[in-house]
Amino acid sequence: LPVNNDPVSSIETEKPCQESTEFSCFSEEKQEARAFLRERFLRCISGFVGTPCELTTVENSQLKAEYNGMDIDGQDIFLKNLTTPMCNLKYALVRTTDVINMHLPCVKIKVNEVKDLNEDIN
Repeated sequence: LPVNNDPVSSIETEKPCQESTEFSCFSEEKQEARAFLRERFLRCISGFVGTPCELTTVENSQLKAEYNGMDIDGQDIFLKNLTTPMCNLKYALVRTTDVINMHLPCVKIKVNEVKDLNEDIN
């Protein structure tokens, strides 16, 4: 048993990523994988620009708008022609922390477009 029957004292503290000598958290392969996934995500999100969306807020309000993008940190959603229970706004910026759910329609992508996208990335 650990000292003083304290289970916490037996747990080894993990070294921060920069100090770890066994595994490289910043390996080139992992960086390339992260960059690939980040680019895919950004392409996907930008593909929704101009499509109608429905949002549910933390106040349980139902909003309708045209998705127009997201900020670089994913903290804000840019909307166009926002319809709220109280008024209509030509442009709006909604914090993601105020949104419970955002519904975007299904997007159909042709197989040829996916192949072209993969070739562009590689």
